Amino acid sequence: MNKAEGPARTTLSSYGFLVTEPHLPEQFDAHNEVKRPWHDPLDGRKYVKNVIDWLVKKVSVFKETELDSASDELKGRNNPC
Repeated sequence: MNKAEGPARTTLSSYGFLVTEPHLPEQFDAHNEVKRPWHDPLDGRKYVKNVIDWLVKKVSVFKETELDSASDELKGRNNPC
C-alpha cells in the first residue's frame, strides 16, 4: 500500500495540552479577559492557568508525510509514553 500518495486523513477530535503561560495582555487579547491572573510567589510573575496549547484541531486534514513528521517530533519530546 502506498500511503504517501494515498488519501488524506481527517481528524475527528481536537488534541491539546493544558498549560500555564505568562500573563501578557499587551501581546494576547484573550489575556485582557482574565480578571485575576495567578501570582506565583516564587518568581513574582503573573500567569494564566488552564490555557489549551492545541496540537491538532478538529477537522484538520493531514497528508501521510505530515503525520510521519508530527510523530517524529513527538518522539523527540521527553514524553513518558
